[in-house]
Parts: sequence; C-alpha cells; structure tokens
Amino acid sequence: MYRTSLVEHLICILLLSLYLASCAGTEVGNPQDAEVSVQVQGLDRSTPGALTLASGVTIEEAWLVVEGVSLRTGQECDETVTTNYDFINVVELIEGVEYPGYDMATLPAREYCRFIMDLHAPTVDELPAEATDELEGHSIFLRGTTPDGTPFEIRHEESESLEFHGRFTLRPETQALFAVFEVDRWLSPEQLEKADDGESPTIVISEDSNSDLLEDFLEALEESGILVRDENEDGVLQDEELDFPLARGDAMLIGDD
Repeated sequence: MYRTSLVEHLICILLLSLYLASCAGTEVGNPQDAEVSVQVQGLDRSTPGALTLASGVTIEEAWLVVEGVSLRTGQECDETVTTNYDFINVVELIEGVEYPGYDMATLPAREYCRFIMDLHAPTVDELPAEATDELEGHSIFLRGTTPDGTPFEIRHEESESLEFHGRFTLRPETQALFAVFEVDRWLSPEQLEKADDGESPTIVISEDSNSDLLEDFLEALEESGILVRDENEDGVLQDEELDFPLARGDAMLIGDD
C-alpha cells in the first residue's frame, strides 16, 4: 500500500512538472513585438557636419523619396515582413530631415537578415510642401559642385530598392534604427571630370545624360549604406555605433518589381 501510494505520488509530481514546463514553454514561445523607428541621414565621417567633402566635392542637397520599408527573415532570407506606411516619406540626407517622418512601426522581435528601403518616383501631388520641386518624377535628386566650382545634378527617375544585408535581432522593446549613407563614398572628382556637360553650365547625370556615371552613383549609394541601432538612445550616432552596423548595403539595386 505504501509503495503503491509512493509511485502514484511520484507520477503526480511528474505530470505536474510536465504541465508546468509546457505552460512555461508556451509563455516563452509567445511572439513579442519590437517598436521600431527608422531615421535616414547622410554622413561624412571624414568631415563631420560639412557640405564640402574631403575630396573637395560639395553636396548641397541630396533627396530620397521612400515609399516603404521591409525586412526579411528565414534560413534563405526568403520571408518578408513589411512595414505599412500610408504616405510618401521624403528625406534630405545632408540636413537629416524627413517629411512627414515615419510613425513608429510594430514588428516581430526576432532575427532578421535583410533590411530593404523602397524608393519611389512621386507625382507632384504626393510631395510635401517642404520638398524641392525637382523631386517630381524622381526617386533621387542631388545637387552639388565639383572642386573647381562646376555645378552638377544627379536625377534618377526609376523606383528602386536599396538593400542592407546582415543578420541582426530586433529586441522586444522600443528602439531607434538609422539608415545612414556615407556621402564621402559617392562620386569622386575624377569621375565627375569625365562628365559631358554639353552646352549647359551644369553637369547633369541622369538616364538621358552621363548615364554611365548615374550607374556608378547608384552603386556607390547602396554600397555606402549602413543600418545602425542607436544603442544609447540619445538620437546621435556615436563612432562605436557606426563601427558595428547591423547590416550593410551590397550594391544590388533590385529595381521595382
């Protein structure tokens, strides 16, 4: 009788332990959310805060029109999680301003392998009042001068996707991500010297003029991109944050499909 009761007691303890373990596993396995903000800005680490780069090239304004952001997961990086924005977001990289600016996005807190920023060529009705009129029909517009003072413009009419590759984890908390473009890695003075300005006092780099330089710029733009987390949440990127990005651009403009 005693032995039977002891066995029954042990069985009860074992079943209770299994039940508690299953409950704990369910709780731990519940998906959690990450509240994420995304800011986009340009950066020249060699000459912080300057419009004139170390190369002597001056970037006066650099505009991107962002339509949305998506992230990918999965062993083969083949599953997509998309943030939903109901507006066009216009970014000026030199001043680091965005119109109207992103709302906080709610995403699953988990590991990701790719961050994708979709660019869009807007109509005039889609542009905020703060944006330059030059952005109508262009996903990218940039204005600057060469070291000898010759003005140049870069205009891109196509919708594109900029990809940042790297495995990183979004934590179950509120966090700020920065998509940073290192502007000092863009076109060099030597490349700009090869441009044909025709009869115009301004060098135009576009699909219709100096298209080879436009391809060079688009490749450099994506290669210059890094995705960074603001670890100390002070709104300012530190060198130690920039030195360890979550993901990097890989010069694969995948186009609008």
